[in-house]
Amino acid sequence: MAAYKTIMRTGSIFNTNSDGTAIFTDVFEVESMEYSFDRGISDNGKPSTPIVGGMATVAFRGFPPQYLHKWILKSKERLNVQLEVLNLSEESIPEETLQLLNAACISMKFSYEGLGEQGLVTTILTLQGEDVTLGSDTLYYEWQESRDKPQRTASIFVSTFNASKAIPIVVDPCIKAFMEIDEDSAQKPYSLDSFSIEFMQRVDHKGEPAWEEKGGLFSISLNHPSNYLLNHWAMYKHKQKHSGYIVFRNPDGMSSAVLSIRFENAYCISYKKSVSAATDGILLEMIITPESLKFGNIDFNNGKWAED
Repeated sequence: MAAYKTIMRTGSIFNTNSDGTAIFTDVFEVESMEYSFDRGISDNGKPSTPIVGGMATVAFRGFPPQYLHKWILKSKERLNVQLEVLNLSEESIPEETLQLLNAACISMKFSYEGLGEQGLVTTILTLQGEDVTLGSDTLYYEWQESRDKPQRTASIFVSTFNASKAIPIVVDPCIKAFMEIDEDSAQKPYSLDSFSIEFMQRVDHKGEPAWEEKGGLFSISLNHPSNYLLNHWAMYKHKQKHSGYIVFRNPDGMSSAVLSIRFENAYCISYKKSVSAATDGILLEMIITPESLKFGNIDFNNGKWAED
């Protein structure tokens, strides 16, 4: 059985050849990729709608590359994307290529799981292009936003990329996640067992983003005994907003952060504590919703909240 890997190429929508074909400047390996095309049928089974689809989901172990943060979090940002399926027994032309021109990142889910002395970081991106090309076939969705965009040509970029040199996103397997709260008098980071955050935007029937990016709600879990600050975050009505950081760094907790997420004016909207004699542990699970946050160097907010 042949072994495969998938690589993801990205490039600016303004970076094209003279004939309008896309130029891709960045490339990395992803762990999995899926996409689909569909059409509706009438009562007698006859196809009755145009073909739609080409929405692609890619997943990889690691942090999203910094050069993609703005594209992921800003509703109006677009990139050209090409996904190539490579047969590892042949190191020349990709076996299959899916190209998304003027593509939006319409969803990102970023998660961390602490596994003993190690930590697993996973990123899942959902992408939708205006022009979707699979092999020699192209769907043109003609989004309204493209009236002010440069002319482009849907043409597969033929790669001579050596499959054996595809670059995965490398993450230290000993990476750890910590939460720091500004108002915590102890000033001691909380070591997290898990963390998950998601951003998304809705699309219309043509796949065009139709609303601003929303999200930023995140969930955490940690093994922790009774804590005054965390209890009051969930229970005490007049002091329930907190600000702080989620940071990812080496297990010593002192080295510089690999990724930092700043959250502002956050409420705890779910608080669940489990005590088990079988594990001799106390597991605390919380869901937090911030008014605004900063993912790496990119600011994100859901709009100014009204004062209580």
